[in-house]
Amino acid sequence: MHREPGSRRISVTLPPAPPASYLEWLAWWSHVERTASQDRVLETVLVSPMLRQRPRPRTWRRTMALWLSGSIGRQALSASRSDAFASTPVVTGPRPMLDEAVGLLDTLARFVRWWSQDPLAAEAVGIARPSSRVELLHAEVVDRMRGELDPNVIVIPSAPDEHVGRRLAVVKR
Repeated sequence: MHREPGSRRISVTLPPAPPASYLEWLAWWSHVERTASQDRVLETVLVSPMLRQRPRPRTWRRTMALWLSGSIGRQALSASRSDAFASTPVVTGPRPMLDEAVGLLDTLARFVRWWSQDPLAAEAVGIARPSSRVELLHAEVVDRMRGELDPNVIVIPSAPDEHVGRRLAVVKR
């Protein structure tokens, strides 16, 4: 995490990954958001516990998703166009906004778990399971953001779970 001197804005550096992986993740996420905006059941699955505690307008999640995916997408596309081996996006914004972005990304992780538990329901609303590459990148992005935003959290590699090779966030005592 980097704080700009004299500013309330901070920057979080996301994990390096091939630009195509970031672009594939963002395309899948965009499809989930478009589908959720038309399906009440799916929208309910995507509402984070944080939003239940502090209600927001229905458009909040979409606005946050557009801001975050736009920032990451521009950097991944630029890396792709320059034939870079990896993209390492940097997301910059006010601390509260980045904290809420992590909550938004957690809802996507919950969606993947829901999909894993009930793939027929997920397919019925028109969403295919993301590739394992997308699942892994999503987990790494969430863990990196958590680790950089919260000094009490460390991120250590873990064994792959049944759905995706995943990193595990561990709270320091």
